[in-house]
Amino acid sequence: MKKLFKIGIFLFILSAFILSIDTHGAAGTDYSTIRVKISINKTSIPIIVSGSYKIPEAGITINSGSYTISLNNNKVRIQGNGIDKTANNCISLIRQSKSNLITIKGTIYGDIKYLGDMVFTADAGTLLVVNRLPLEEYLYGVVAYEMSNSFPLEALKAQAVCARGYAASKIKTSGAYDLVDTTVDQVYKGYEPAYQRVIQAVNETKGQVLTYNGKIISTFYSASNGGQTELPGNIWGGGEAKNKEYPYLPQKDDPYDLENPYSLYQTIFIPKTVAGSQYDAPNSGLGEYIVRIVNLTTYCNVRSGPGTNYSIIGSAYLGDTFTWLDSTTNDKGETWHKVDYKGSNGYIISTYAQKMKNDGFVYDHPVLTS
Repeated sequence: MKKLFKIGIFLFILSAFILSIDTHGAAGTDYSTIRVKISINKTSIPIIVSGSYKIPEAGITINSGSYTISLNNNKVRIQGNGIDKTANNCISLIRQSKSNLITIKGTIYGDIKYLGDMVFTADAGTLLVVNRLPLEEYLYGVVAYEMSNSFPLEALKAQAVCARGYAASKIKTSGAYDLVDTTVDQVYKGYEPAYQRVIQAVNETKGQVLTYNGKIISTFYSASNGGQTELPGNIWGGGEAKNKEYPYLPQKDDPYDLENPYSLYQTIFIPKTVAGSQYDAPNSGLGEYIVRIVNLTTYCNVRSGPGTNYSIIGSAYLGDTFTWLDSTTNDKGETWHKVDYKGSNGYIISTYAQKMKNDGFVYDHPVLTS
């Protein structure tokens, strides 16, 4: 496969309206292969080879058997099965048949089988291991672990399309690898031939990705969103500018997530006022309207008049409530609330004082008062 099929859509989280399907990928982009960094940090790595592999750096071909790849004076060495060869800073194992497999022992996921080629490079005192393989074969090792082989076929197909689009958006022409095999990108655990449902889902969606305005989109996904999707600018920072980069990722309710029996939820009771208990309204007897201190961490000054040029007669702390008497705007355009402060008239600037109707319990956190 040289290029990806594109499915043009307007994306609304879990549902999409398909506009068109064509066979043209992004101009000049080769999506046929992908390079995945394998999570293993060692200077000596045992491997098992099934089938024949060429090693162009050493000018040899190796066959099925057990080998060890190691660092030797910052050069890469392969030993085993009658072979002992050292290359400069890299050894590449190029498969000679599509069905060949390499098992790498001791990855963060254990001993894992991989399709494709494997490249071992000396890198800062350790071995950098990169699996280079067709994009479609890479997906066999993603969909099975981002979901499960037991999931319904159509769900696995949707996951395959999302995973393919994410991977395709990461392919580049520079650097040693395109993405990693963990949740930093997508979980990738090589090849398991027993996962036939996953393989079918990948094969039946071959080349399909989601696009927006002709470009492959970043198809982010998660196990649960808590019942509502979040805006990109709130997650990664950048606010509205970041949101504009992902116009197809709106914030909206997701009723399907709430139907997930594995979603965690908790029902809580937030009292307005419970007479005779710790939730009884603390502001009883203060009048029809009160002023509450908000938007600060400690306290603000209470003054004898509506301005900072008036004398300080006391302090008001976060959460304090006072009987509201009046509100006035001074010649600086500042609004000050006149309150009953310990039997005298006091003034508190509206920046830190919120006027509200005295209709019951006042919550500890100002956000809950509305």
